[in-house]
Amino acid sequence: MTDDPQMRPNRHDLGRAFNEVSELYDRVRPGYPDELFADLGSITGMDERSSVLEVGCGTGQATRSLAALGCSVTAVEPGTDMAALARRRIASFRNVEVETSTFEEWHDRGRRFDVLVAASSWHWVDPSIG
Repeated sequence: MTDDPQMRPNRHDLGRAFNEVSELYDRVRPGYPDELFADLGSITGMDERSSVLEVGCGTGQATRSLAALGCSVTAVEPGTDMAALARRRIASFRNVEVETSTFEEWHDRGRRFDVLVAASSWHWVDPSIG
């Protein structure tokens, strides 16, 4: 990696690489243990009445586990191919909506959430906004 800031790839350019290989990404990315979501539910108190904002849902690996808890999930994903794959993966859940946007540009339309989850994505969010 270079010390010249103009020569470093920016976070959005790097993130686009995953979108270009979304099917491969989904096949090789390790999933999350069920205990993680059980602990998340215990710690936050979230249940089927809770609303969750998931930042950077990728192909929906964590989204499926969140939806299985019964809570309402709004998942934000900037990659169009990743978001499309996530929508296919969670199609059986009525309590999930995937919106295609970066977190920084996403419009909450006045909605409020009980829990914010970023399973493996928060480092992609601009620190000044996140």
